[in-house]
Amino acid sequence: MSKKAPRDLSELPLSQPRYLGKDTARIEDATLLTGRAEFGDNVAFPGMLFAAILRSPHAHAGIKRIDTSKAEKLTGVVAVVTGEDAKAWSEPVHGFPIGWAGHCLAHDKVRFVGDPVAAVAATSRYIAEDALELIEVEYEILAPVIDAQKALDPDSPVIWQHQGTNLIYHRIFTFGAVDEAFAKADVVVKDDFRWLRASGNPIETCNCIVQWRPDHSLNAWGGFQGTGFYVATVARGLRVPAHKIRITPLPHGGSFGTKIFPHAIIRMALLSRKAGGRHVKWIEDRIEHLLSSYTHGPDRVYSAEMALTRDGEITGFRVKVLDDLGAHAVSVAIGKALKPLSAFTGPYRMRNAQYDLTVVATNKCPQGSYRGWGVPAHNLAMEHCVDLAARKLGLDPVEIRRRNLLRPEQFP
Repeated sequence: MSKKAPRDLSELPLSQPRYLGKDTARIEDATLLTGRAEFGDNVAFPGMLFAAILRSPHAHAGIKRIDTSKAEKLTGVVAVVTGEDAKAWSEPVHGFPIGWAGHCLAHDKVRFVGDPVAAVAATSRYIAEDALELIEVEYEILAPVIDAQKALDPDSPVIWQHQGTNLIYHRIFTFGAVDEAFAKADVVVKDDFRWLRASGNPIETCNCIVQWRPDHSLNAWGGFQGTGFYVATVARGLRVPAHKIRITPLPHGGSFGTKIFPHAIIRMALLSRKAGGRHVKWIEDRIEHLLSSYTHGPDRVYSAEMALTRDGEITGFRVKVLDDLGAHAVSVAIGKALKPLSAFTGPYRMRNAQYDLTVVATNKCPQGSYRGWGVPAHNLAMEHCVDLAARKLGLDPVEIRRRNLLRPEQFP
């Protein structure tokens, strides 16, 4: 005997409460609206120091000499760290794939404008900033790689010498009989376009307060997003067991993916260690965020094409992407370029699809987490092809999509 299908959430045979489609009381509003939320810049500890970071003015240059002696003598300066300290006390920042990221401070050469070279901890941010001006750095200017397509040229400067190439990743993912689908297609549409990088700009920039303890453990507070990811990265970077890392997330004023910055915790940990375990606070300024936050969005060159029948049925979809990852493969790195595979054909019935992905290193700010996580660019390529097909076939843009939508019986 057939049963009547539920027409309302309340008719579902469930014993647990359901929240979908219902108003849910917010628990954070009172704290935020009354000003009682403690953001990173509101937190203070006795004897806390304030950090400032010296960054490279060059896109690509060797570091021949760093002299921090004058900065160390400035009244109020407690600790100064450079790439040599980072090399001695930490591992290269974890990334994906491994081997394409440097330490939290550059020690051999700088690879993008804004690359951290040294950090200072002082009794005030003003003194720390003044100390940066006293640090002398001698650079050997190198030719930069700023064009992703030229990065693959045989005579292009190599950003990571031990890799011997600027090619970080290349793979062709093929599903179904793609070549056959295009060979038999009644209509093929194709276009090339650029997806330019962007950066999330929350009201509150990145921030953290870090304390290195005598037992080689670490406490960190800040506007962190994805704290589970932080623990493993910071532990590996500082060469300590994960159970000795304590990460305390604070309320943060916006994120959009930008609040994933374990490399900054490692940098501040080195300062705290050199300062005898005193708390060190770092508040990223707006220029730092735009210039070198490691959270730029995708920077891609696209070539997309779609095969269809005369009736508007999509029979094949092929995408070729060149992704400019920037100077370091830090954090999620190429994960954003791979993410489109999770929903490559979107809501459409496509049995034949191909993704030709190339990721290269250039002398630009590294990419990182950014809202949409690399998928919107792919969706644009796909939907743009659908629009081109509609025009070529004389079909309504809505109708051609309706004809290709997944049917109810095709869902899991």
